[in-house]
Amino acid sequence: MYKAINKRHALEIEKAIQFLVKSINESGHNDKPVILHSLQIAFYLLENGYGENIVIGAILHDVLEDTDIDKNELASRFGNNIALLVQAVSYDQSIDDWESRYKEMFTRVKSYGNDALILKCADILFNSFYIKRVKKRELEIKLIDKIEYFLKLSKDKIMNEKVWTDLETQYNIERNRLEK
Repeated sequence: MYKAINKRHALEIEKAIQFLVKSINESGHNDKPVILHSLQIAFYLLENGYGENIVIGAILHDVLEDTDIDKNELASRFGNNIALLVQAVSYDQSIDDWESRYKEMFTRVKSYGNDALILKCADILFNSFYIKRVKKRELEIKLIDKIEYFLKLSKDKIMNEKVWTDLETQYNIERNRLEK
């Protein structure tokens, strides 16, 4: 069950949701359900007691990748801490190789700190629910390997967090499913 949040926090969450919806509607370029995905992550984190910055970061985590919004606009609307958090969990689009791109981002996430690790962990968790829908086994394996890489990279920092243990459980489910 969700914990009680104060009015200011609720208003900031609502402001972030409105900004996300407006940004996706005006310049979104991802055919996935970005708004639903972002809200699922945010409410999961809120329900599990994570702080305001992580929850708002979750709402906005795909804005830099999937819209024309830049870090400066995020900073002007939500503060530098949120903008840096969102930037930390966003891919560097200038890196062409898929594996190099996610490894660079995961390393950056770890250097940013636990808030970014927790947010990225939740993002990976919710993305992992779609692995079984992937049509090519080779891609399924790559996605599961990506989760394994993140779990190993983040274990020393957040392995006691519920989101990390939930991701580890989901990883084991997917790994076992593929091994059958």
